[in-house]
Amino acid sequence: IALENWATARALTIAPSPLAVLHDGGDTARVRSRVERNRRLLRDATREYPYEPYFAYCLAAETLVMLEDEVLPVAGLRKTEKRLTRAWDNVVGMDGAISRELGYGPELAGLLGACRLARGDTAGALLVVQQALDLWHDDLYLRYRRAVAVIAQLTSAAKKELTVVSAASLKKRAGRDLEDCLASAPDASETSDKWRYLYPLRYLGLLTLAGGDCDAAEERFDKALSLSPLYSHAWLGKADCARARGEGRRAMGFYLRAVTTDDSNLSAWVRGCRTLEELGFIDNAKSWRAKAETLFPEYPGFRGASDWVSELLPGKNTVLMPS
Repeated sequence: IALENWATARALTIAPSPLAVLHDGGDTARVRSRVERNRRLLRDATREYPYEPYFAYCLAAETLVMLEDEVLPVAGLRKTEKRLTRAWDNVVGMDGAISRELGYGPELAGLLGACRLARGDTAGALLVVQQALDLWHDDLYLRYRRAVAVIAQLTSAAKKELTVVSAASLKKRAGRDLEDCLASAPDASETSDKWRYLYPLRYLGLLTLAGGDCDAAEERFDKALSLSPLYSHAWLGKADCARARGEGRRAMGFYLRAVTTDDSNLSAWVRGCRTLEELGFIDNAKSWRAKAETLFPEYPGFRGASDWVSELLPGKNTVLMPS
């Protein structure tokens, strides 16, 4: 039985704790053995208690490969997503009062939504986040996850299914959700939750860039870099701004900075590859593609990948998200 259920049955609550468990490294083989042992125990627990969502949640947290708040499309993603889906279905199937007592519930929904976004399933991501918001009303973390899913929808092929009015409404709500996250942590030094003070700057920058205002968008990314100079997605944002202005060579400098800061930044590889092609550096583009395909074996492919920034290039006069 999950700890939350045990506490609920005894009219107890689990209070937040600043406790953090840190692995200090040590012998690589020993660390690897410990990690595998933990995963084996969790796999055994999920088989023995298939209707207990907590174990599936813990196993997913152990096995998912992430870059900041994004799940990466690497080997094993689909299997982990199926496990999380079963766990989430069990949560939704519980009595609402019991579900709301699960302290890990919002994060479980957030991880499942992030898995679906990694596969390009924006509708599926929005569905699970909305289900979670129906349980944990106005939860700020879930509102953050909703904003991320909405922005993914508005900058993907799925936007074609939206009317101008509905797209504008979604954009406004996403912006409000992200601004509320920032307002919840006016002093970044007082919280370790990057989704409160750092990640919203990136997504607000994306909203602004998709609306056609490169300068205002870049201010958001610069603000993020002032808080975290190694935030790879902020360098990606600056690259996108430069590319949208038609400054391909400058953009490549930022794309290169993004992947050297963290080579698991898939979007930087995708858009950097496209920019190299636009600049006529075909061999370099092939090299970037080969590297990315090695890093992300479960990625569906570059040719079918969303590259919404290309729609903002000079001469196209495109505004993806009208006010």
